[in-house]
Amino acid sequence: MDFESINSGEDLKVIFGKFVIAKEELSKILEKKIVSRSWEKIYEKYIIPKKNEDMYFKDKVSKYIFYLVELNGKLQLDFLGISFEHYKNKKIADKWHKDIIKIVHPDRCNHPKATEATKALENLYEGMIENEI
Repeated sequence: MDFESINSGEDLKVIFGKFVIAKEELSKILEKKIVSRSWEKIYEKYIIPKKNEDMYFKDKVSKYIFYLVELNGKLQLDFLGISFEHYKNKKIADKWHKDIIKIVHPDRCNHPKATEATKALENLYEGMIENEI
């Protein structure tokens, strides 16, 4: 879906027609549950952040490799979506690890820093499962 062509809640309405269908389809595309009661709120809460996210990185691989290799501390954890729950629940940590390793693993992508990013990912993941509460 081309998020750049969507500039308002009204555009969403034209594209999807029905509100329920928009929420279902966007949930699949964005891989998160859409919780909203208006077209404008969907646009503000989900479409604008997606447009801004895509503005800085050419693809998902570059974005995650940047987060893993160039950032550290709380900023890195925030951008990678890591919360206290990842340290409390091994299932949550496993799912997070599995999702990101599919993106950055050197066997799947040819980014020059894929190996370095994979090592950083493994270090974060090991910290989660070692410190599981």
